[in-house]
Amino acid sequence: MDSANHIQNSQEFLQCQAKSEGVGTISQRRSANYKPNIWKYDCVQSLTSEYMGEPYTRQVQQLKGEVRRVFVEVVEPLAKLEFIDSIKKLGLGNFFEEEIREALDTIMSDKNNSPGIKANLYAAALCFRLLRQHGYGVSQDMFSGFMEEVGMFSKSTCTNVKGMIELFEASHLALEGENILDEAKAFSSGYLKEIISNLDNNLAKQVVHSLERPLHWRVQCFDIRWYIDFYEEEGVMNLDLLKLAKLNFNMVQAVHQKDLKHISSNAWISSSVSLLSVHAIFFCVPHEAKEEMVDFLEKNQELVYSSSLILRLCNDLGTLEAELERGDAASSVLCYMKEVNVSEEISRTHIRGMIVKTWKNMNGHCIASSPLLQPVVNIITNIARVAQWIYQYGDGLGIPDRETKAQILSLLIEPLGIN
Repeated sequence: MDSANHIQNSQEFLQCQAKSEGVGTISQRRSANYKPNIWKYDCVQSLTSEYMGEPYTRQVQQLKGEVRRVFVEVVEPLAKLEFIDSIKKLGLGNFFEEEIREALDTIMSDKNNSPGIKANLYAAALCFRLLRQHGYGVSQDMFSGFMEEVGMFSKSTCTNVKGMIELFEASHLALEGENILDEAKAFSSGYLKEIISNLDNNLAKQVVHSLERPLHWRVQCFDIRWYIDFYEEEGVMNLDLLKLAKLNFNMVQAVHQKDLKHISSNAWISSSVSLLSVHAIFFCVPHEAKEEMVDFLEKNQELVYSSSLILRLCNDLGTLEAELERGDAASSVLCYMKEVNVSEEISRTHIRGMIVKTWKNMNGHCIASSPLLQPVVNIITNIARVAQWIYQYGDGLGIPDRETKAQILSLLIEPLGIN
C-alpha cells in the first residue's frame, strides 16, 4: 500500500467515529471530570535556578572547545559514530552541527568501503540509524549481508547484544515496503525479550528502555536526563562531554522555567497540531529558508496529517476506558471493534499497527530534506512523539500525577548535580 492510499484509508476509517453516533444526532457534551491541575500558578512562579549568567556561559564555551578537540582526534569510523551518538543523546547536537554533518558526509561516502562497518552488525545498525536520522538516503540493503538466503536474519548475528539493540532501534526508521527492516524489528525484538533476564544490570536497563519506546519515537529532550545517568553509569565516558551535558541540561532547564512563568501568566494553549506546527515553524526556520519551507509544506502535507493521526490514535488508545465510563463518542478502538466484530485487544493491536504504518509514512518525508528544513521536520514529528509519551500508559493529561508528573519534574524542576 502506498502512502496516499494509507492516508486515504486512515481518513475513511476515522470517519466511522462520526457515523457511529448517527446522522443528525445532537449529543450533549459531557464533563471530562479530569483531576485538578497539579501545577499551581504559585508553584510555577516560585521556580528559580542558579544556572544562568556569564560564569556558566563561560564554562560551556570552554567545555565545547575541549569536546570539539576530541571530536577531531577521533578518526576510526565506529568510534566517530559512537561519539556522535553520545553527543546527540546527551542533548548537545546543536553545539556541533557542522562537525556532525561533515563526519556523516564522510561516513556516507565511505560506508561501502569500510569493512569495520559492513561486517559488524552493531556498527552497521548504528551507522544506518544516524544517517537516516540526519536525512541521508541510506538503503536497507546495508543489512542484507547479515541475512540468510531465505530472507531471515542469521542466528549468528545474535552474539552481540548491543548489535541487536541497535538493529531494533534502526528498524523503526523503516519506510513503507522495506521488508528487511520489518524482519529486523521482529527478529531483534523477539531476541531481546527472550534474553533480557540473563543480562547484566546496565545492558538490561538499555534493553528495557529501547523496548519500552524506541529512540526514534522519543522526544529527545525528554530522554536526555535518562541518558546522562546511563552514560555516567557505563563508566567508559569522556568527562568533559559529561560535564558539558549536565551543565547544558541545567542551563536549558533554567530557560524553560523562565518561559513557564511567562506562559502561566498569559495562559495561551492550543491542541491543534496544525496550529502548533505553523507557530513553531515560523519561529525556528531562518529567513533565507522561508520560501523553501513553504514549498516543502505544500509538497509534504501528509507529514502534518500523519503527525495529527498519530496524536489521535495514541489518544484513543490511552483514554478509551475513561471515555467509555463517561459515555463519550466512540474512539477509533471501539469503532474497529464494532466494524469488524473483534475484541478490544485485537482492536488495540490493529490501531498500534496503524501507528507503525503512519510512522513509516512520516519517515519517508523526513529523508533527503534540506538541512535548513530539519527543524521543521523535527517540530512536526515531535508532536507525534509527545503523543506517544503522554498516552503510552493511559491518559497522561487527564491523570497527570503518574508518569507525566515524574517526567516533568525531572525535565523542568529538578536540576542535575554537578561535581
